[in-house]
Amino acid sequence: MLLVIAAIIGIGGFIVGNQNNSSYAVSFTVVLAIILVSIYFLTRKHVCVIASSGGSRIVFATSNMSHDSLIRFIDLVEDSKYRSTLRALV
Repeated sequence: MLLVIAAIIGIGGFIVGNQNNSSYAVSFTVVLAIILVSIYFLTRKHVCVIASSGGSRIVFATSNMSHDSLIRFIDLVEDSKYRSTLRALV
């Protein structure tokens, strides 16, 4: 959402600046758009959600995990779910 707002403000600033020949409007909106983009990158989180049908969800941050270890963990969860489903059918 912040990126969309930043894009709208940036484009709007260039349009208003070109119509009024005002470099102040362009400067202000570009700085505001850069601030919004910075806030986006500073506040984003990496989260993993594991949910079962009809059960509660497990939500945990993955910012300290490498991409490979996260993929390995998800593969283990899916494998356990698959084995559990097979045991229930047999």
